[in-house]
Amino acid sequence: GLESEGLRLGVWNPIEGLGRLDLSMRDHAKLVVADGQRAWITSANIGEHYFRDWHDCGVLLEGGAASGLVEELDGSWAAMERRELPDPTRSAPQQSPEVEGRLLSRVVSNGFGGWDVRPHVLRMLNAARRRISCHHCYLTDPEVVGLLAERAQQGVQVTLLAPDASDIPAVDLLMRRDVEGLVDAGVAYHQLTGMSHRKFLSVDHAWMLFGSSNLDGQALDKNLEVCVAIWSPRLGRQATRRLVVADLRLARPLHHSELPAWQQPFALALEAVRALL
Repeated sequence: GLESEGLRLGVWNPIEGLGRLDLSMRDHAKLVVADGQRAWITSANIGEHYFRDWHDCGVLLEGGAASGLVEELDGSWAAMERRELPDPTRSAPQQSPEVEGRLLSRVVSNGFGGWDVRPHVLRMLNAARRRISCHHCYLTDPEVVGLLAERAQQGVQVTLLAPDASDIPAVDLLMRRDVEGLVDAGVAYHQLTGMSHRKFLSVDHAWMLFGSSNLDGQALDKNLEVCVAIWSPRLGRQATRRLVVADLRLARPLHHSELPAWQQPFALALEAVRALL
């Protein structure tokens, strides 16, 4: 129906026999570009519950700030037409940020330019001097979880906001399992009623990461993801107030894992599987 209306459609990494059966390399990016001048990068998929029922977020960039995202989309589309698959072991080259007034931004992605999301997230967390604000729905990567706990122990104010019940039961178990260690380390862990699908990270209310990537191994190491890193103290304060502080009023603090005893064996089994992935 869409093609008959004149739209060009592409299918990423289609399954064509066992030789192309690579379900782990999903194109998880969520990016809309208009006229090569405006780019909307978001955590939301296209579906009614994302727009109506779930908490999501995104950012609209225009002019020079959008140019990197325009190039990212053009490059991914061209590679899709050539039926290429990226190399997840390739590191992304360092890029100069786009400058738009007092706002600095640059694309942070996993894809044909290299795998950059995990290194960037770790750099952000390690660079924090005063505070880290994190509103994420799928936070299960051991390296990221461990670093959040470590930074809290070092005196950084770490605030973590997550849904009280994930739409993916296995993720829910792993996140509940990690609560105890995070809280004991000094992380202010809050659960938001209902499903939040947001992916927002802020350091010192100035350095932010918006986009498609979750903080789990699938997203950080295997998926194609597109994010944008922004440095702007003014926007950072506004975004943190809107995407974290405002939702804290709808959340409750956790002081222990609240994982029922009967679920403990399942959580341990999932942790063992996670270690092998």
